[in-house]
Amino acid sequence: MPYKIFICYRRANIELARGIESRLVQEFGTDSVFLDVEDIHGGQEWKKSITKALKGDPIVVTLITTRWNSRRGGQPKLMDLNDHVRIELETALSRGLTIVPVVYDRASLPQEKQLPRTLHPLLNFQQIPFSSERWVYDLGRLVNALRDLLNEEPKEGKVKINYPNSNPLNRNLLHSSPFSRSMFTLSPEQEKEYAEKAKREEKRKARAREELPKFYMRTSFWIAVVITFVLSAGSIFGAELLVQSVAREIDLPIDLPYAPLFAGIVLACVWSVVWIVLGASVYSYDPELGPKVFFTQGILGGWILGYEDFEPIGYWAAFPLSTALLWIVARGLAMLAFYYLQWNYLLIFWIALGIYTLPVLFRYSLIAGDEWT
Repeated sequence: MPYKIFICYRRANIELARGIESRLVQEFGTDSVFLDVEDIHGGQEWKKSITKALKGDPIVVTLITTRWNSRRGGQPKLMDLNDHVRIELETALSRGLTIVPVVYDRASLPQEKQLPRTLHPLLNFQQIPFSSERWVYDLGRLVNALRDLLNEEPKEGKVKINYPNSNPLNRNLLHSSPFSRSMFTLSPEQEKEYAEKAKREEKRKARAREELPKFYMRTSFWIAVVITFVLSAGSIFGAELLVQSVAREIDLPIDLPYAPLFAGIVLACVWSVVWIVLGASVYSYDPELGPKVFFTQGILGGWILGYEDFEPIGYWAAFPLSTALLWIVARGLAMLAFYYLQWNYLLIFWIALGIYTLPVLFRYSLIAGDEWT
């Protein structure tokens, strides 16, 4: 039996998704609502399961919270080709499905520049506001909207809704949804408009790449290279001073093993290259962004202070915090292994550096490659 409703959400919002799913299941039936955590079982391939679930042409309810498109690795999540929400929405748009953006609490739809062009059509859809303070009311409103979009009517009529801040005599009036399917689908004219806009955007970027200087020909790029390396090295040596200071304060029973100077230089070089390559790749993709990307993507390293995400590829990969923390953690782990287990200090030290550095380097190389291609 094909699904009638497909819930698209971030993993961080699983409780919100389950709360909405619970109500929709009551209204439309257990086999009518798809939620991937509940409906994809062990051993199933995720992308195939998603594609299969969308083949029944369900209405796609996408939950938009403050974390929906927050930054990961210096760029909005939906810019990532492998982002699961992006894949689900692109699949739905390519099939011409009805998409209902449910905007939760303080969230809002992003701007065009924060979305890949394949998701720009989302900005054209009518959004349904949702609030934790009006949970029952907004759930009822969503149910009625979906009933109208599915052309279904429950036996007892529309879902009764208690309107907030209304006269008690009017609170149990039957609610008629103001939403129609045209609000959540693209007309042929709109599809043509977005396709033409995407072509114009590609031509603009291609022209900019031909006419504007390469990143290595800009003085600002080399200034950013030098500043990035100095800050990276400074953050590591600052971390080392902190480690030595704490070791003296707590009066360790043994001498703190020596951390080789060249290890700090190597790590500073590695992180500097990572950030500056990322900045250069972003600039090469769209040179009209200007040399500021060398500094925001390079020196600041995708710093995301002010956003609500907390992920290994977010805060912990932010420069120069990552280099300083990585050094401190590696020193601490090596010291513990050396003191309690009598393991080789330098071996544990280098393993600790590599365990964190290599996956993050791999991740950012994918981001840089995506920008360049």
